[in-house]
Amino acid sequence: MYLMVCTQLDIAFAIGVLSCHIASPGNVHMLAVKHVFWYLCRTSRYRLEFCMNNSIGTPPIAYVDSDWVGDWADRKSILGYTILLDGEAIS
Repeated sequence: MYLMVCTQLDIAFAIGVLSCHIASPGNVHMLAVKHVFWYLCRTSRYRLEFCMNNSIGTPPIAYVDSDWVGDWADRKSILGYTILLDGEAIS
């Protein structure tokens, strides 16, 4: 969870799905955890760079996507969002 929150937000979905199975993980889940660690090793040198934008007064833009009852295991909905301010992701 620390890696997801403090360093690499791009693994948030995978960690969220894997954390649902933390009480009784199976071989498939352990394989997925190994895949996440493999991904982290391969992308450790990638980074986000933010540059200053001179457009003042532009309103924030929000994008939201949801998958209603898309999880076949427990039929829960999945939601994701991004908020942009001056073209840069802030949330």
